[in-house]
Amino acid sequence: MAIPGYNPQEEYTSGFDAIKDGLYTSIISSFKYKDTKSGGQMLVLEHQIVEGDAKGRLLWDNLNVVNANETAQNISMGQLKKYFQAVGKPESSEESDLLNVPLTIKTVTKTKNGYENTDISVILGDAPAQSQDVEDDIPF
Repeated sequence: MAIPGYNPQEEYTSGFDAIKDGLYTSIISSFKYKDTKSGGQMLVLEHQIVEGDAKGRLLWDNLNVVNANETAQNISMGQLKKYFQAVGKPESSEESDLLNVPLTIKTVTKTKNGYENTDISVILGDAPAQSQDVEDDIPF
């Protein structure tokens, strides 16, 4: 039986372009824990962009909170510390304190093994969020 509404001759697009590299204001709209293949645990933070051209778009940051590789775990814990600082709760360890608080993130698209991936970095301080690359028109 053919799949209703599907035409293999038609070109289908999602209507979404990749999010441009740059600074964005986002909130962490949800989180969940996932088991990793190596027996560890990953905290998946869902970001929703709340301003600019990409408003409403979603991004995910995967943090290895339990990992046999100490370096991988430490990198994730450092990123988690920045999240708590960015939302004004530097002494907290409660996931719920991260939810729905605006923070500035920087996105950078990288290609690895033929796949594009958007890396998310938390920006501390009062960096202005923008929905596109920062361009400098100073002539020197």
